[in-house]
Amino acid sequence: MKKLLLLFVAVIFLFSCEEKQVFIDELVKRGGIYYFESKPYVGFVVDVYKNGQLNFKSNYKNGKKNGLDRWYFESGGIRKEGNWKDDKQEGLWKFYDEKDSFIKLKHHFS
Repeated sequence: MKKLLLLFVAVIFLFSCEEKQVFIDELVKRGGIYYFESKPYVGFVVDVYKNGQLNFKSNYKNGKKNGLDRWYFESGGIRKEGNWKDDKQEGLWKFYDEKDSFIKLKHHFS
C-alpha cells in the first residue's frame, strides 16, 4: 500500500510541474507587453519550423522575455542561447554553427 501511495504522489508531482507553453503567434503584443488570454504572459513561448523542428524556446515573465532564450537550426542543433531580463539581452550569449561547434561569445550589459 505504501508503494502505491508513493507512486500516486510522484505522478501528481510530475503533472503539477508541467511547464506552461504557447506558440508565439498565440500572443498579442500591446505597449511592449505580450498577452495571452488578455493577461501578461508567464511561461515558455515556442516557434517551430515547417518540418516541425523547434525554432526557438523563450521564457516570459509578466509579458516580457525573462530567463533563458534558445534558438535552433532547422536540423535541430542549437544556433544561439542566452538570457533576457525585462526584455533586454543580458550576460553572455553563445553562438554555434550547424555542426554544434562553438563559434563566438557576445556579452550584453544591462
